[in-house]
Amino acid sequence: MSELLQVGMPAAQVGGLTAEESALTLGDYQGRWLVLYFYPKAHTSGCTREGQAFDALLDQFASLDAAVVGVSTDKPATLAKFRDKHDFRFTLLSDTEKEISTAFGTLKEHGKSSNRITYLIDPDGLIQAVWPKVRVDGHAEKVLARLRELVGEQEE
Repeated sequence: MSELLQVGMPAAQVGGLTAEESALTLGDYQGRWLVLYFYPKAHTSGCTREGQAFDALLDQFASLDAAVVGVSTDKPATLAKFRDKHDFRFTLLSDTEKEISTAFGTLKEHGKSSNRITYLIDPDGLIQAVWPKVRVDGHAEKVLARLRELVGEQEE
């Protein structure tokens, strides 16, 4: 099992397939903020609530030039159904090969899914915040608040 990336470290430049089965790498987000959140399994109550919370705040993230990407080890078709069922407007990324989860140290001990962990990555590709033990309720709001702090610090 690999270690979590820490604040100040460069984000791993890995990728996978989106729910639409398009290839995507994290480098595609260079030049803007990225909220990269890992969740265990689509269609479960906690993962649904977490996705809904990020989606509800998506316009506020976008106003700060931040994209939101949810990553799980589910297949693209499963992610497409999950997205469509809940009308998620952000990207869901499939990590069936577990390359992304391994690179970010989020893979559970059994190796089948990710722990619920969120990274905030700056426009230069550096980790600016890590939430290693996410509690779903209020989490998206905490990530948005931290992003606002960081963007505010940069504008001074």
